[in-house]
Amino acid sequence: ALQLFGKWLDHEGIEKSYDEARRTPIKEVMSRNVVAVTEDETVDRVVELMVHRDLNRIPVVRDGVPVGIVARFDLLRMMMKKGDVKP
Repeated sequence: ALQLFGKWLDHEGIEKSYDEARRTPIKEVMSRNVVAVTEDETVDRVVELMVHRDLNRIPVVRDGVPVGIVARFDLLRMMMKKGDVKP
C-alpha cells in the first residue's frame, strides 16, 4: 500500500491514480502566475523572490523566451564556492 494525497491506496488504487494522471492535460496542473527574471537580474533579487514567494526555481527569460532556470540549489552551491557557507 502507498499513501497518496493523504489516502492509503492498494495496487489497484495506485494504478487508477497513475492512469488518471497520465490522461490529465498539463494545463490543469501547471502554474499560471509564473515569476521569471532576465539574465541581468541580480542574485540578491532572485533570492528575495524565492524567499518572499516561497519558490524553489525561477525561470530565466530573454525577450520572453526561456533560456534557463535558477534553483535554490544553484544559489547554495554558489555560496559554498565563495566560502559564504561551510560544508
